[in-house]
Amino acid sequence: MGMFDTVIFEKPILCKCGQKIESTQIKEFECMMDTYHVGDMIPSAPMFALFEEWDYCSNCKATIEFYVACSYSIYLGVFSSYKEAKEAIDGFNMEKLLKFYAQRVPNQNRGMFH
Repeated sequence: MGMFDTVIFEKPILCKCGQKIESTQIKEFECMMDTYHVGDMIPSAPMFALFEEWDYCSNCKATIEFYVACSYSIYLGVFSSYKEAKEAIDGFNMEKLLKFYAQRVPNQNRGMFH
């Protein structure tokens, strides 16, 4: 089976049987058994990444397809269509990247140049 990483979905994907899928294991990154949540930086991710993934429903065994998107090596989330994933990547510009990092800077470092 090998090693993998896990991505957690911001919103669960619903199978046609109603079962919620809340995460999946992927092999597109370093496969170091890391877990990533939306907004996490993935050091081994390319600058921009959009790839199709699939998983099985544990209830009915149906195949569920979805798209994983990263921009500036930030995990943006899982989307039900290629179009939605591409729009998320295209909409994540430098301004959003700077705001993203500003929210993660510890409070004691904010305003250090004021």
